[in-house]
Parts: sequence; C-alpha cells; structure tokens
Amino acid sequence: MQLNDTLIAGRKYCASFYVNLFDSARYALSKIGMYFTETHTYIATTDYLNFTPQINNTTLITDTANWTLISGQYIANGGEQYIIIGNFFPDSLTDTVAVNPSQYFSEAYYFVDDVSVIDCTDAGVNEIEEADFKLFPNPAKNELNLSANYKVLSTKIYNVIGEVVYNTINTQTKIDISNLPRGLYFIELETDGSTGSPQVRTARRKFVKQ
Repeated sequence: MQLNDTLIAGRKYCASFYVNLFDSARYALSKIGMYFTETHTYIATTDYLNFTPQINNTTLITDTANWTLISGQYIANGGEQYIIIGNFFPDSLTDTVAVNPSQYFSEAYYFVDDVSVIDCTDAGVNEIEEADFKLFPNPAKNELNLSANYKVLSTKIYNVIGEVVYNTINTQTKIDISNLPRGLYFIELETDGSTGSPQVRTARRKFVKQ
C-alpha cells in the first residue's frame, strides 16, 4: 500500500489499522503487524513476510464479528513511501489456534480496514503526567470519560487532518462522541497546570473511536 506522502526523517507517526478474522478461516494467529519501506514490494506468498515490522500485535485475534484495532508509533528514517500489513514471523514464533478445525480454508485469513498513518510528532507536547489525566475507555464507541487532577479550562477534539470536531469551555467529565466517524482523534485540554496554579498548560491524548 502506498502512502499519500513520503515520511520525514525524525518525525513520529501514529499508525493504526483494524483486522477481522474471516468466518471460514481454520486458524487465528497473534503476529499481525505493519512494515514501513521506501520501495514497492510485490509479495506472492501465503507464508510469513520476511521483514521486521515496526508496528506489531502480539495477542491472538479470534474475533469474526468485530474489528480489532492494531496501533503503534514509529519514528521515521525518512523516505518511507509504502507499508506492508501481515504476519512477519514463522510458525515457530507465532501463536496460533484452530478456531474452525473443520473449515475448508486452511489458512489464517484476515480482512483489513481503516488504515491510518499520521504525523503525531507534536501530539505529546506539554502533556501532564498520565496519573494526573486519564481518558477512558480507549478505544471508545459512544462516550469518553475524563479524569483530571487539574482544573480544566477548555476541551477540544481534533480529527487526523487537524479539524476541530468538538470544542467546549465547560468542564465536562463525560463527552458524547457517538456522532463522530470511526477513526483516530486527539483530545486537547487546557488546564491550570497544577492544583492552585494559574499557569495554563495544554494536555493532549490520542484516542480511537470505534
């Protein structure tokens, strides 16, 4: 798969995609990942991909009804234009389970959807400590819950192209996101920085809307 833009050296990229196990697949496996490369690579094999993925999942994915998120961060070397998604490990290093032993389809077969690679280099600037700002659940379907040890002055939510899709100056602990399209978002809070302090700081977190 070719990216819209070439990755820039030293920039941090947030990558994510969803997978869903084919109903008639005989096996499910654990190692599904993403590999960034500068060159287009044609692969005609049902065996594992002989590359070292920068993003990788390590848990068994057996769900055929729902989409499972796989995500991670990558610091670019520069020049990457393509990504490869699949299993990058031999059977000896991959956890597998026979979910449908009698099925005719003898491989582990997954559907892939909603692939996203965005520059998130500045998404963590001026973040307060994780213990002082919690966001849950993540991923979320209909509602986000916020818990902050600081006074929240305003709250904004941005989509992956930087558009503000939610904005309020009221302190809220629950945010309705049911109308947002599925995907990756960034929530930004302006806070007073510390309890009893007038200093305004910006706290940011990323979350996924299922």
